[in-house]
Amino acid sequence: MKAVLSIVTILAVLPLRGQILDIRLDGTSSIPHEARSFAITTLNQQLPELVRMLKPKIIRVSQFGNDPWMSPGKDFAVPALDALTCASPRIPAEIESIQSLKEAMIRRAEEACRESHARARQRHEVALSNVVMAVQAAMLAFPTRNYQCTAVGDLLALIAMAHEPTTFIVITDAQETCGHLARQNITQPHPDVRVAFLITPSVQDLTQRKSMAISFAEAKRTVHTVAPWVRMQPMSVGNIAGLLQEPTLAAQAK
Repeated sequence: MKAVLSIVTILAVLPLRGQILDIRLDGTSSIPHEARSFAITTLNQQLPELVRMLKPKIIRVSQFGNDPWMSPGKDFAVPALDALTCASPRIPAEIESIQSLKEAMIRRAEEACRESHARARQRHEVALSNVVMAVQAAMLAFPTRNYQCTAVGDLLALIAMAHEPTTFIVITDAQETCGHLARQNITQPHPDVRVAFLITPSVQDLTQRKSMAISFAEAKRTVHTVAPWVRMQPMSVGNIAGLLQEPTLAAQAK
């Protein structure tokens, strides 16, 4: 319970209002199944509060491998809270001068208005919960595929072209195995675009018995060499809200 409260507190001060929450899952077999499931579970646990605070209009979920540009995704429309306004009660002329009756009518109207707003919020919460559960199920349903390789560079280049307010959350081991990772910096996307990588260990890392700290440090160094605007954290840290709040390496360098 304390962990949830801390996430809400951090998110409450974030100036994040994206039109799209875009979740990208590395579906290659280079990530151990257990690590991938753990990362998805970590994201799923925080998804309800992330959605409430980011207020996206669309949640997009997709899986990528050797060609992120051609990876079909699934869009989920996020319901908006109905904007309700309550008209002032019409006071009959014959009781306009009777203050007690007039005040009673106003109180009843205000109470009815509050009840109407409460019902609208309740309907919205139910609809929002249904969407979040559908997104969570979609993430868990993506199978691991035997892609030829992982094109992290192509994914970064694709993200860099986004021109509408979007928060990208990517679960990956960040290991470029397609040879497409550019040696020069990839252009930073629009200021309203935020990117967070949740880093998992790879099968190779586990085979070589690398610690999570070493795996993360190597992944971070590789990605930040070409895209210092990407926010990164190990999958086990589990504070996506805090990660989105942190300044990027590119911002720190200015």
